[in-house]
Amino acid sequence: MILPGVAVPRVMTPRTTAAAFAVALASIACGSTPTTPILRPRLGVTRILAFGDSLTDGGATPSGFHTFFVHPTDDPGVAKGYPYKLLTLLSERYADQPIQVYNGGYGGRSAADDALGKPDRTLAEFLDAFQPDLMILMHGANDLNQGAAPNVDTIAGYVGLLTAQAQAHGTAVIVSSLPPRIPGGSPNRAQNPEFVAPYNAALAAMAASRGAPYVDVYSPMIANLAGPDIAPDGLHLTEAGNDKLAALYFAMLRRLYEINR
Repeated sequence: MILPGVAVPRVMTPRTTAAAFAVALASIACGSTPTTPILRPRLGVTRILAFGDSLTDGGATPSGFHTFFVHPTDDPGVAKGYPYKLLTLLSERYADQPIQVYNGGYGGRSAADDALGKPDRTLAEFLDAFQPDLMILMHGANDLNQGAAPNVDTIAGYVGLLTAQAQAHGTAVIVSSLPPRIPGGSPNRAQNPEFVAPYNAALAAMAASRGAPYVDVYSPMIANLAGPDIAPDGLHLTEAGNDKLAALYFAMLRRLYEINR
């Protein structure tokens, strides 16, 4: 007996169950069911300053130097240099972000000159011009070339002053080791190669004391020192060496600053 006003529950037969399933599929096909958006990887820093000497500049050859970044410019440098290569890697992975890499490499410049603000440039000029989120700092190669027994702790201290200056400006810093060098090049620009490893150790300690990440570019290259990474002058890097350098910095940036990976 069915009482007035009381709904009768519907019995789902196999036929009605199949029909309901078909309706659900049609609803999904028409887009009425919300889907999870695809999250593309993003980088937490988009304005990057590469600062240092001719190893950063990227334009050095065994016979001379071609590009100095004495004053700020939007030019990332020559295509074979690591800043240009790093910009290429970043732009490909984070295509929807306006990534910029500024080249602050000055051939022949010492870390002491930059830390003490000697003419013709200062780090502050680059920080004020670009307002970088991050600075990659590889410096001290020319300081190690000066004298028979360079003081690695003193040189690392100069790099520490540059690190502190950038941090005080609100710019994060990644401190980079120097790559290895080979004596007896043509022309021979690689003085005191035995001091590079102790200097890098001093750099690592300085970076830790200032809370700055440290990236080791020495070990991947020293493992294959007879390979194609070092230029004939024993000091500068070939394009293959700069490829490796850019890849190491790219990996560090992904590890520290990538979002949605």
